Amino acid sequence: MNFEIAIQRLCDSGVDFVVIGGWAAIFHGSAYVTNELDICYSRDRNNLTK
Repeated sequence: MNFEIAIQRLCDSGVDFVVIGGWAAIFHGSAYVTNELDICYSRDRNNLTK
């Protein structure tokens, strides 16, 4: 699964999350390239159901 599809599915499902790690660094201008997607998501019952 590629990055765009994964993020789109989370957004379409209404999941509360933030991107962390390598991709977050890239979004902030880092020259270091990484291909893993790390996210931190809310663990409340409603979000976990989504």
